[in-house]
Amino acid sequence: MSNRGAAVLGVRLLALYFFLQGLTGLPAAAQPAGQEDWPVLVGRLAPLLLGVLFWLGAGQVASRMLPQRTAIPPHPAGSLHDWYALAFAAVGLLVSLHALPPLLVLAAEAWQRARELQALGFVRTVELAAAGLKLALGLAALLGSRGLAGVVIRLRTGGLGYVSS
Repeated sequence: MSNRGAAVLGVRLLALYFFLQGLTGLPAAAQPAGQEDWPVLVGRLAPLLLGVLFWLGAGQVASRMLPQRTAIPPHPAGSLHDWYALAFAAVGLLVSLHALPPLLVLAAEAWQRARELQALGFVRTVELAAAGLKLALGLAALLGSRGLAGVVIRLRTGGLGYVSS
């Protein structure tokens, strides 16, 4: 399997995971809710929507995770650097997608409270900051996966270069 094939497979597995997680939240989302409960409803339905979007866009996400190749394609197994980059991108994507629903719910709550001229509260502010930080770290791992892979390989080899494993 090529690197791109493995990336598409990983993104589709992640999409399936989020879709199933969204399905388990449907019974709670179907409960009659008041007008002030819409941020919770959005948070429960977001994994379902993200699962569908990632399933449909698996090819584009995989292309974004892996570099464009213009030279002769490498051996189908890929290099150690490519596998590390793929792993960091997958972890970054997972962390980002786990941080997104709570961040959306807390941001909507903060916006709603700001409209009512009420304070968000210390605990909710810390939760909002933590969700934002988690999203930022996930996006950093996703978008900087090739650089992180290089750092891990350098640390593993003591800065001497690549070692075949």
